[in-house]
Amino acid sequence: MPFSLGPNTIRQRLKEIQTDASDDESVCPGWVELRDIEIVRLMPVSLANLQAFIGLYAVPGDDIARTLLNVMGSVSGALGGALAPALAVAEKVYSGFSELLGIKGVTPQVEALHGNMLKTSGYLLVSNAPENSPYKDKLFVSGARLRTGEEIDSPLVTDFDYCLLAVQRRETVIEAGGTAPDLLGAQWEEVMEAFEGPEGAAQTAFRKLQRTIYGSELIARDRDAAIAGYLLEFDKAAKVFGKPKESEGLTRSGTRGDYLLSAIRKIPQIFEPLSELAPVNLSDTEKDELRSGATAWARAAGLRVELPKTDKPGTVADLIMGAQTGR
Repeated sequence: MPFSLGPNTIRQRLKEIQTDASDDESVCPGWVELRDIEIVRLMPVSLANLQAFIGLYAVPGDDIARTLLNVMGSVSGALGGALAPALAVAEKVYSGFSELLGIKGVTPQVEALHGNMLKTSGYLLVSNAPENSPYKDKLFVSGARLRTGEEIDSPLVTDFDYCLLAVQRRETVIEAGGTAPDLLGAQWEEVMEAFEGPEGAAQTAFRKLQRTIYGSELIARDRDAAIAGYLLEFDKAAKVFGKPKESEGLTRSGTRGDYLLSAIRKIPQIFEPLSELAPVNLSDTEKDELRSGATAWARAAGLRVELPKTDKPGTVADLIMGAQTGR
């Protein structure tokens, strides 16, 4: 996810330190520290490995360059966190930062392409320290800062510019503790609102949500759990909020329901709840939780652990989607 920190960002941080400076007054030099800048959202990685291009650059101080280089929000924000559009930008980055921005005068201090980012954990240091730096091979990261010693109160390194990159590998975004964001909250809300419309509207909205999950960037295990979890909770919601036909449950809605039950017969964690014919009685609090999507996310988290791990990842999602589309 290419992005940069431009001069305006740094100047603003310096002004925050020099609070009595006027807008037209030159900002005094100082130490600027920008921490915890998330480049991509917390998502699992389905690739075998990652590589990153990192560079530190000296830039001219004219207004044109200053404007063009302030792209921290514009470049990464325009891409919306999606990886595919970022590839075209990455190609330009690999060709050189000046080509990306279409300006001259950008002086590379450090340019490096690092592969195999997931083989080790910890921090990757990129700096413009001179070759004869006395700090070479004697630096430590303590309290997420570069220091000259291992202790938390060791002196900070301020003699050169540097970037510390921490790469975290995430196994899943579906966590039982509920700390992961509900990535599908807005679409689930549309499904719940559709129950107030004509019969069948909620099922149409739910099909849209399922297609979103199925075509998402989620890794296969997460996709299995999300597809199954939201299916079970939609079936429950149909029995509670649905019109007469809908209240019979998703699996009783014609031939597709029969296909679905037949397809998942060997997966008891899904088959048994869907084949249950008893009415569903929920308290007002439980209904609110169902409407919010909290129960769907919790159900997905449980299934992430319970679904058979011997099956090939993606099998459950394929079964469900195939049965409901008649494939």
